[in-house]
Formats: sequence, structure tokens, C-alpha cells
Amino acid sequence: MRNSFRKIVVNEMDFNWLFHNIIKIRPDNQRQNKLEINFGYYDSWLYVNDKENKPGD
Repeated sequence: MRNSFRKIVVNEMDFNWLFHNIIKIRPDNQRQNKLEINFGYYDSWLYVNDKENKPGD
């Protein structure tokens, strides 16, 4: 899988963001620092045949 961070500019500061089940945001010049936001999203189609392991609502 390739690195698919996208650029965003906020108050003239460059950040990179990525969405893959969670949102990751990091400063462009300090890539080791990051903010991760998990808002409980999951693809329900992944659990169509595996209802035992489906995450709760």
C-alpha cells in the first residue's frame, strides 16, 4: 500500500492527513507527531458473514 497522505494548509501551516478507518493528521515538518481520530467508523460489509466479530454500535 502506498503512502496516501494528502496536504492541507491551516493558518498558513502545512499538514498532511489520511483517512483509513481513522483520520490521521500530522505536521508536514514533524512527521513523527500525529493526531489520530477514531470516530467508530467501520465498513459493515466486512462483517456480513462474520456477525460474531462485528463491532458494537
